[in-house]
Amino acid sequence: MDELQIENRLEQLDRKLNIMRKVGQLEQAIEQVNQTSTSSSKRETQSPSRINRWMLFIVITLLIVFVLSMMFFYRTFERRLGDLESDVQVVNTSLNQPEELTPIDEISRSLDARLTSLETLQEAIVSTSKGALEQMTFIFTIVAAFFGLFSLYFAYRQITTENNREVHDAEMRSLVASFHNNINTISSLINTLEQSYDYREKVENQLSEMQRRAASLEKSRDESDITFTNRIAELNADAVRLFKTEIDRAALSREENRRKLDRFANRMNSAGTIREVENLLNPFCYYLRGLHNIATYQYELAISDLEVAHKKGRVDLVDPRLINYAEHDRENVMAIVEDMVVSCSHFQGVGFKNLGRYEESRKKFQDALERDPSHYQSRTYLLQVMYFDSNVSLATIESEYDKVVEEFEHALNSASSLDERKKMRKIFSVLKVNQGNMYLRKLIALSARSDHKEFENREKALRYYQEAYDYIKPYSDVSNYVAAFSVAQAIEDVGSSVWDERSPTYFYQESLRSLKKRVAEDHDPLYSVLLYYMIAICENKIDGEQSSAGVFLSQARHSLKEVPSNATCFSPISKVRLSRNHLLEEMDRFEEAFLGGIR
Repeated sequence: MDELQIENRLEQLDRKLNIMRKVGQLEQAIEQVNQTSTSSSKRETQSPSRINRWMLFIVITLLIVFVLSMMFFYRTFERRLGDLESDVQVVNTSLNQPEELTPIDEISRSLDARLTSLETLQEAIVSTSKGALEQMTFIFTIVAAFFGLFSLYFAYRQITTENNREVHDAEMRSLVASFHNNINTISSLINTLEQSYDYREKVENQLSEMQRRAASLEKSRDESDITFTNRIAELNADAVRLFKTEIDRAALSREENRRKLDRFANRMNSAGTIREVENLLNPFCYYLRGLHNIATYQYELAISDLEVAHKKGRVDLVDPRLINYAEHDRENVMAIVEDMVVSCSHFQGVGFKNLGRYEESRKKFQDALERDPSHYQSRTYLLQVMYFDSNVSLATIESEYDKVVEEFEHALNSASSLDERKKMRKIFSVLKVNQGNMYLRKLIALSARSDHKEFENREKALRYYQEAYDYIKPYSDVSNYVAAFSVAQAIEDVGSSVWDERSPTYFYQESLRSLKKRVAEDHDPLYSVLLYYMIAICENKIDGEQSSAGVFLSQARHSLKEVPSNATCFSPISKVRLSRNHLLEEMDRFEEAFLGGIR
């Protein structure tokens, strides 16, 4: 963010400098406009005087031409008149001088000739004078026409000039007013810029400080990148290491494993809040966070994380992204990716089962078995979920149990090591308990199944429970509270005819010891509901004490409040998973029927 602020401040300074340059240019333009307007106004004021001078010059010229013409015609007229007078004097002189008497005829002819010449001369003088007068009249007319045209032209010119001057003056006034407004605006802008320049030194100091901080941030980012890369590498390495510890469903409730998963999930979530990590983490990271969500009853989130791990694992099986694994794991990691993909499907099935979505749960367990037919935990859970699902008939489930038991026995006999045999016996014990649950007579009728009555068989239930008990009896470190509790229920239901030295009380007491040990070590609320519920039943069956049984039943109810509302819980009486409300109803019915003295 500091780098962006620096760039923004620099851009603002550049814009301010550009504005200052444009302001200077605008001031120059305004000065030029003012000069132009001044010169144009001067020209406007000077143009009338120039026009008047030209008019005066033209009038004087015309007057001079007129006077010269008049003088020329006057001289011509005087010369003609002088010639006429000289001719008259000659005639008069000739008449006054005495001459010799000549004949009258000659004198008459001479007089006629002279009279004729005088008439001719007179006519010439008259015609000449008339022509001169006509020429003068023509000249006067032309001069008058010129004067009239010039008067009209100058009048039109004066009118046009006055109109143009008014329009020009209006435009100039509006332009000058606009310039004044612009100058005022620019002046205010200049004042603002001058104020901003007062802060220039401060801005430069701030820029220097920001550059220093930017360099520091760049260094911190590089260090952060290195730290983040190391954190991702640690997560990827720890995820593979924790997967190798084989945390199964039962081990999820152990406090030590819960703490490990919780710490890992917190580290992964913390890394995810810093940057996008999906392409940087290997599938084992999402697998472990999915287990953490399973352990904390966040089943929807768990299913989502396990789906991501499942997809990334399948991609790695085809095109391994070894960069997301530690160097010491890259050589052999692909061998356990397949196991991780199978476990993803398995635990997704567990999540759907605990949500009561049995059809989806079956599909996930089947996916796990398709990839690994020897994944007996998924096979055991698959049969259990089929029993929980009322859409699957008990006849179908019974047939499937027969097939699976045969496979288990073959696998158990083929086990090559004691550890493998022990592991198989634990799984086989759970399988047998689930098989016996089909045939045990239910003290509280199942509302979800209508065909359970016809399959109730006390002897079969006891036989399968006894087999489950015998499978794990040799191992003192293996908790047998479920098998012992189930045997106690079956023996009690069959009757004393099949009792030997071990009565139902014996098995209830054995189960109670294991239950109290487990409940002290396991703080999982979901398991605590089952454990306290079973302890309440054992206490009631052993000595019939209502007070102690009621205390443990109350504890079971208290633990049930901590279970999410969308989760289901296993009932040790109905042998099916019930919602919280249905399990509370069953507890109330149990308390009313058995803790009230009814055996």
